[in-house]
Amino acid sequence: LAQQLLAFIFNTRHRPTSEGLTQTTVIWFGDQWMSIGDIISNAVSAWEGSDINQIDQIKTVLDGLNNNDDVPILPSSYEDCPTPDFTQPES
Repeated sequence: LAQQLLAFIFNTRHRPTSEGLTQTTVIWFGDQWMSIGDIISNAVSAWEGSDINQIDQIKTVLDGLNNNDDVPILPSSYEDCPTPDFTQPES
């Protein structure tokens, strides 16, 4: 869980743009919409606890999010949506 949580924190701080996402950005987490801040808090609580099933469940969902497995995101502000870049790469 620790490795998946750290990767998730890095991903949300530095992606999809260098500014990352705000802690209030809501994403689909397992079976419900949750803010990034709540996901991190729940993961830390599970990590500190002893419920192996909860730890494994959160680790698995974080792994899927870290690997971009169908990640729906509801931005909390327009700043969370990067501007598309339609320029053609130089050959």
